[in-house]
Amino acid sequence: MSISIGHSNIGIFLSPSPRGPGMIKSPPLDIANLVAILRNNESFDVKLIDSRAHVLNEDSFWERKGINLSIFNDFKRCFDHLLVKQDPLISYTSIKILSEVKPEHMEFMIFSVAVLEQFSLQYLISSLCIARQMKEKYPGIKIVFFGNCPKKHARKIMGNFSFLDAFLEDGNEYSALQYIKNYKRCSPIDGITYREKNRLIYSRKGRKLDLDKYPVPEFALFDLKKYKCNGKLVLPYEISRGCINDCFFCYYIHKGKMAYKNIDKVTDELKYLSRKYDTQYFHFMDAEINFDDDYLGKLCGVFNKRLPHIRWSALAIPNINNELLVKMRKAGCVQLRWGVEYASERMLKIIGKKTSVKEIKEVLKNAHHLGIYNYITLLTGLGVERKKDIEDTKGFIKGMSPYIDSIKECVWGELGHFSILRLDNLLNNKQGKEITQRQKYGPTLRGCDITSEDIIDVITRFGS
Repeated sequence: MSISIGHSNIGIFLSPSPRGPGMIKSPPLDIANLVAILRNNESFDVKLIDSRAHVLNEDSFWERKGINLSIFNDFKRCFDHLLVKQDPLISYTSIKILSEVKPEHMEFMIFSVAVLEQFSLQYLISSLCIARQMKEKYPGIKIVFFGNCPKKHARKIMGNFSFLDAFLEDGNEYSALQYIKNYKRCSPIDGITYREKNRLIYSRKGRKLDLDKYPVPEFALFDLKKYKCNGKLVLPYEISRGCINDCFFCYYIHKGKMAYKNIDKVTDELKYLSRKYDTQYFHFMDAEINFDDDYLGKLCGVFNKRLPHIRWSALAIPNINNELLVKMRKAGCVQLRWGVEYASERMLKIIGKKTSVKEIKEVLKNAHHLGIYNYITLLTGLGVERKKDIEDTKGFIKGMSPYIDSIKECVWGELGHFSILRLDNLLNNKQGKEITQRQKYGPTLRGCDITSEDIIDVITRFGS
C-alpha cells in the first residue's frame, strides 16, 4: 500500500535505510520539535512521511516491495552513483522508494539525516539517493536536509550535490522555519546554507538557541502504534541541549555550550505529553543529565511533587554523587546510560572525559544498589589507544560485571554515527583506507554474561 500524503505545503521525510546504531523504537525528537514549530508559527500544511518506522517494526516490509535497503550500506558504490555514473540498481531502489512517497504537491521536502539526533551516514546516503530522484521527477520542490551534521560537512555536501536546496547547519529547528519564510531574499539566513539562482548563500552565524521558547514537541503525526515496545510508548524529551565536555573525538555540534529549559516548563510539558499520549515513560535526550548538579537536584524534587508517576532514562557522565542518585531514583529514574568510554586513566585524560576509574566504579555500584539499570558505553579503535588501555578496560568489565546490566561497544569508524570521518574521501571520490577495526570486548562480555540491549526495551520491561 502506498504512503499517500495528499495535498500539502511542506513534507518531512524520514528515509528508509538499513538498521544502524541508534535505531530504537522511539519517534525522533528533532522531527517532533520541527513539526511543532512549523505548525505553531505559520498556517503551513505539514505532512510527515515516516518510511523509517517500517525498518524498526517489520523487516520484510521493503523486501516484499522488491527493495533491498542494504544497497545503502555500500557507501563507495552510492557515492560513485551520485558523483560519477548512475548505478541502475541504486536508481531502481530510489525510484521504488519514491513511488511510495508521492510528493507531487509539495513546495518543500525536508529530509531527516539524523538518528537519535546524531548524524548517520546510512541515512545521509539513503536521503541523497532518494532526493536526487525526487529532484529529477519534481524539479520545483525545494529539498532541505535537516539533522545534526557539522557545518564543514554540510557545506561540502551542498557544494557537491546541486539537487539540494538547503542544509541546516546549526542544529536549531527555527533555522529551517526561517529558510522556508525567507529563502527568496537571496541573502544569508542564520543557521542554514542554501542555494538560490545556482549559487550558494552561506550562513554568517548560527541562530541563538532558546529552549524556553520552543513549543511542546508534536508527536501526533507519527503512527505511534509502530513505536510501542512491550505494549508501551516511550517518548523522547530534552531538558537541555549542549555538552559540558569537549571530547576531541566527538562531532556533536552543540558541545562546549549549554542551553536548558526552565524547570516549570519541563514539568508542564512532561505532564502534558504524558496525558496527551497516554504514557508515563520518557527517555531524555540530553548529552548528559548531570550538566548541573544543583539544577538536577531541584528538578528531581519537582518531579516528586508534580510527576510522581513518570519513569525515565537518561545519559549521564559517571561522576554523580550518591545523594543525587538517591534523588534521581525517587524521581522516577529507572535507567542511566553512562559514557564510560575507557576504564584507563590514560585514555580518560586524553579524551577529556573529566572522570576517573575510581569515580566510575563508585557511581556504578551506587546506582546498582538503588535499583537503577546501568547501561554503559565503551569506545574502541581510537588511534591513540594502546593494548594496555584495552586490557585495563577488560579487567574493569570482569571486576564490575555484578553492577553492569548492559554494555554497548562503539567501534570508531563503524557504520553509523562514528563514520563521519569517511565523508571526505567519499565526497572527493577517493578510495581511502577502509576501517578494519573490530570489536575488542566480545569474548569478555560473553564470559561475564553481559549483553547489549535496546534502551527502549529495557525501560518498558524494567521501568517500575
